[in-house]
Amino acid sequence: MLEEDLKASIPPHMAELADRLVDELPEDASLLDVLMKYGQIAFEAAQERGIPFPSLTPEEIGRAGADWHLFPNMVFLPAPDAMLAYRARPDRNDPERCIFEVYSLVLYPEGQEPPLERQEFKDWRDHDAWGLILTQDFENMTEVQRGMRSTGFTGSRTNPVQERSVSNFHRALREFIGA
Repeated sequence: MLEEDLKASIPPHMAELADRLVDELPEDASLLDVLMKYGQIAFEAAQERGIPFPSLTPEEIGRAGADWHLFPNMVFLPAPDAMLAYRARPDRNDPERCIFEVYSLVLYPEGQEPPLERQEFKDWRDHDAWGLILTQDFENMTEVQRGMRSTGFTGSRTNPVQERSVSNFHRALREFIGA
């Protein structure tokens, strides 16, 4: 389901194997139990396919977090055998627009890598297969920009727990520009 909704981040073979989670875990499994089982399935699949898979403890995975922000304009959503990345760059011809890039990177067994595929669209609406999650994100961008320019907007705050990396990014940005 996530592969269908996101169209990235989960290698195609893992989208199929993730169905095992439903069969092998109880309905009331915690998020940690689900993540641990997914990690076990991913590790086994990587070994079977001959993919080098990092040996990480649950503590290391927890410390690494689910999203990494690279100042000033990149976000990485890592997994042991795949990564979704975003990069936003200003459009030098229009300050109201940006160039928004989405990268989906997957590890393959040596010698079985597919050819690199690149797609480019002048407008995100020129492509109809983004999946539910990215489509919702893209649709929200215009409304968020409009809201940030309204007279009623005085500033935003991040969730101190779930968005620590965003808060840290903005702290680094303030330090960088001397604000």
